[in-house]
Amino acid sequence: MRYKVSRINGTDRGEALFQQDMDSLLRQSPLFSSDDFFSADVYTSIRFENDEKAIQQNVVIRTEKEESISVEQEAEIKRMIERLKSGWRPAMENNNVVNTSYMIRMQIKSAANYPIGVYRLDLGSTSQKTKFGLPCFQSYNINKDYEILRYLFTASEIMAEYNGGLQCMANDINMLLDISRYSRGERIQDSCTIDFIVNREGKFGLLDTYKPKNEHEELILKRLRQLSCNWKPGISGGRRLNTSNKYRFFYSYVSKNTSEQDHPRQLKIDKIVRLRGEAVVNR
Repeated sequence: MRYKVSRINGTDRGEALFQQDMDSLLRQSPLFSSDDFFSADVYTSIRFENDEKAIQQNVVIRTEKEESISVEQEAEIKRMIERLKSGWRPAMENNNVVNTSYMIRMQIKSAANYPIGVYRLDLGSTSQKTKFGLPCFQSYNINKDYEILRYLFTASEIMAEYNGGLQCMANDINMLLDISRYSRGERIQDSCTIDFIVNREGKFGLLDTYKPKNEHEELILKRLRQLSCNWKPGISGGRRLNTSNKYRFFYSYVSKNTSEQDHPRQLKIDKIVRLRGEAVVNR
């Protein structure tokens, strides 16, 4: 099959062929014209579970203006992606399928001197070893855990890191947020900064007094707790350390035509940036 998933770095290496086939289908369709301006961001994912058959997740299509894409065009893009689904093959390890999900993001556009096609494509995998649940989450009390909190390191030779890196963490959070619910409408961008602890066992934790500043940070924290087992500890001089960490989460959400109850589910992580951690208590 065409889109062979490579084991190298846990990422996909079928981008070029997939992009070529999408370009071909778009240019054959009478619903899209290279003479008209068109721009849409498309999000989906494929998943492999124990066999070589790809499972297609929901396809989400976003545009700057809701009226800039017709219902027919949206349905056509979804049909194209479904048609190409059978082209994917999973990574293999010791003749076994590596169970993982691959996030697919692409921008489809046309404009003057730009024929309709895919102009930005990103295929990133979630870690095949990602663990979901709360068994590793640690809650720290300023009195009970004073000695641990007093000697937290804010810098080390190798800083604490999420398995697979920042993009993998964003992918895993978005998978838990289920971005297939991400509806069209006016997009609002924001960010929040979260201070947390990764102990020498690689477990994510928070002070028991930590309070989220808004509903979006609360939702991100909920997902981070579910991913609390997926960290590598900081290391200096060959020793594992308890570290204080600070990350900024850039996210976007849709407020148009959503009820207050559904509002948090419109959240999507766009980018994560590591900042310098701060001391929790004075030594």
